[in-house]
Amino acid sequence: MELIIGREAGASRLRISINNQDRFWGNANSVPKSVSRQHCKVVTDDKGGYIITNLKPENVTYVNGVQIESKHISGKDRIELGSDRYFMDIAAIIKGLGASIPKSFSIHHLQEVWDEFHDTKLQIQIKEKKSAAIRSVTGVFSMSAIFCGFIPGIADLPVLRVILYSAGLLLAIYFFVITYRSSSTLPRFLDDLDKKFHKDYVCPNPECHHFMGYQQYDDLKYLKPQGLCSILFEICHCMPLFIFLLQNKL
Repeated sequence: MELIIGREAGASRLRISINNQDRFWGNANSVPKSVSRQHCKVVTDDKGGYIITNLKPENVTYVNGVQIESKHISGKDRIELGSDRYFMDIAAIIKGLGASIPKSFSIHHLQEVWDEFHDTKLQIQIKEKKSAAIRSVTGVFSMSAIFCGFIPGIADLPVLRVILYSAGLLLAIYFFVITYRSSSTLPRFLDDLDKKFHKDYVCPNPECHHFMGYQQYDDLKYLKPQGLCSILFEICHCMPLFIFLLQNKL
């Protein structure tokens, strides 16, 4: 959210610009000329608070009696504009604008949700690949026993072939037991993992909670608007900042 606040040129009311549309506050001639036409802006931060900033060096803005250039504020702070200290009730203004102000929600926390889900599934796949490679050892013992039957000298040692066949058989039994036990636990674990992911990887807007799908976190900026929400992608230094904006009709 960004509000551009200043004095109306004609009627000298408080002018509030949001989404390139003007709203007016107060009675005619209620705003002194010490408040410039574009005096300050109020924006929301990623924690749902507000930041007020002067738009020009010559503008004067007070927060709780202290002159500021930029400061975090809340609805309980006393905001005064200009040298005449015009009182701006920011809490009443935001409440009065109502649906004109889009609600913002940070989805930065979804990166941790995605990373946990992705890394867990990746570790399971790696473990399964390693287990499959180890299980192939049983075939090596069996092939070795067969191969020994064609080697002169070794072919006359049936004990060696029995040992190789036995080792392959024991390993096959062992891996069968391990696979049988995991055949029920692994699918349940994956099902629980998927349910948790569906629960956590959602739009933070409490009025939406739309599941973001299996799109990785870095690709969320390419999603099209879903339901009540759309995605705005911004760059802050070198870190991506994702903000969900609740779409409200004026």
